[in-house]
Amino acid sequence: MLGAYYAPNKTISLKFKETQVPEVAGMEVFFNENKINLSGLFLYFELLNLELTDIFKNKASMRKTVLLQLDISQVGSGPIFVALLTQNRVLA
Repeated sequence: MLGAYYAPNKTISLKFKETQVPEVAGMEVFFNENKINLSGLFLYFELLNLELTDIFKNKASMRKTVLLQLDISQVGSGPIFVALLTQNRVLA
């Protein structure tokens, strides 16, 4: 998500790719220190900024839940993916 967030700013995007911080805490520090100017960008980047801010704000709860949104757009593979994810062998 951070790679997509920094895509409009080539300088920060390159800096992010070179840094490659593996821990969530390091990513939060990098994100807070390298905010991009959202004016003139598509609404997508503002929404991405809000989502990233929310993730880092609620990182304590990430240990109990997963911040994953699932979009099932394929008729056949969607139910199989959900069956594998929930370990339901009968449904798979």
